[in-house]
Amino acid sequence: MTEDFPALFDELHSQHERARVRARRAAERAAQLRQRIEELARERPFGTAPVRDAAARTEEAIQAAEQAAVDARAGYRHAAQTVRRAARMHELAAELGVGDTEWHRRRAEELRAEAAEDDHHG
Repeated sequence: MTEDFPALFDELHSQHERARVRARRAAERAAQLRQRIEELARERPFGTAPVRDAAARTEEAIQAAEQAAVDARAGYRHAAQTVRRAARMHELAAELGVGDTEWHRRRAEELRAEAAEDDHHG
């Protein structure tokens, strides 16, 4: 079982990075959409049809921004779960006496702190 730890750690790290990238991209998209909402709100079209069109575009942008925010939070929650799994693997490695047990314990603490930070964003 202990021979599988490096592969498991690598996979958990990859999952965590992918989740963080997804969360970051979703947050960036939400920021872009918020900016677009502000731009649409500043437009002052004349006539009823342009006003309706601007209102519809604004509503679509608001909904897209809300979805991007939901996606970002989900990405951070997934990242936190992945990091917690990695922390548990380090704790198990320390309990089993695999490698540098003190390093595994320190790394588990670092990962738990990282998961808490991801929770804060999620």
